[in-house]
Amino acid sequence: MSEETRQRFRLEYAWDCAKIVEGRIDRLIAKRIHPFSGKEQNGWCVAGSVRRKLPTVKDLDLNVVPRQWLDIEETKWEFAEACVGKELLSDKEKQATGLVRLDRDSPEIVVEIRFMPWEQWGAALMAWTGSADYNENCRGVAKKKGLTLNEHGIRRIGEDHYIPGAGASEASVCRTIRIPWLHPWEREGSCFPRRPSA
Repeated sequence: MSEETRQRFRLEYAWDCAKIVEGRIDRLIAKRIHPFSGKEQNGWCVAGSVRRKLPTVKDLDLNVVPRQWLDIEETKWEFAEACVGKELLSDKEKQATGLVRLDRDSPEIVVEIRFMPWEQWGAALMAWTGSADYNENCRGVAKKKGLTLNEHGIRRIGEDHYIPGAGASEASVCRTIRIPWLHPWEREGSCFPRRPSA
């Protein structure tokens, strides 16, 4: 099914399908104490248009930090158990795609899970949340500062290694490229963070 003809779903339906997947994979998701708040953080988050709270969405993107890197295959297996026909549409090294629905009579929504380590959590969450215009503008700001920004983190142009800690949270990404952090639902369209005038 092409991107243009893919059915759109109500935001609430997508959230309900996300909860089905989370229920299958929860025991394999990493948890940590957040370095700033001191609260437990779950290594699972919706991304894309669902996180931006659009009223209708075409698919469901999930970012997952596995408890252990070896848990990825078992997580994919559990994800497949939640999918229509108990099978995946696509199974790659660090991502898997399947169709999920609430019950036999409900429509099928495409669900894509991407796996990453904690060090890439923020950069990946920003990249897969979007919007595309917001991401393009963030990459442009980074480039003007001599940096490259992608879903793996931030590095200096011409260097192979990522700046330690720069991609660990959305806030650290924003701090590194010196832009204000915005709520996901503020990242729509051509919106781009501007510094308030003094």
